[in-house]
Amino acid sequence: MNGSEYQLMVQQRFEDELNDALDYYEGISSLVRVTFQKQLSLCFDALKINPYYQIRYKNVRAIPLKKFPYVLFFYINEESKQVFLLSCFQAQQSTRRYPNLK
Repeated sequence: MNGSEYQLMVQQRFEDELNDALDYYEGISSLVRVTFQKQLSLCFDALKINPYYQIRYKNVRAIPLKKFPYVLFFYINEESKQVFLLSCFQAQQSTRRYPNLK
């Protein structure tokens, strides 16, 4: 790993929501699940290089997945060069219902 890359730290909520999404897409088809995983991987790669995406509130940032209605919420620890993945939010829900990430 390049020394200038950020390390991704997966929080339990993110992992649970991600597993729900993977199960949902697997129920549609294995191909859809694989496509979702590829888009997720592209987001992870982008966050490792440059995690300075839009701040949604306080210090919580967001990056949308392309082709899928999900937004990844995260915050950055600049000193330790870590990105803490907080939520894999299904964005077709009302934006008023963004997850409470306090």
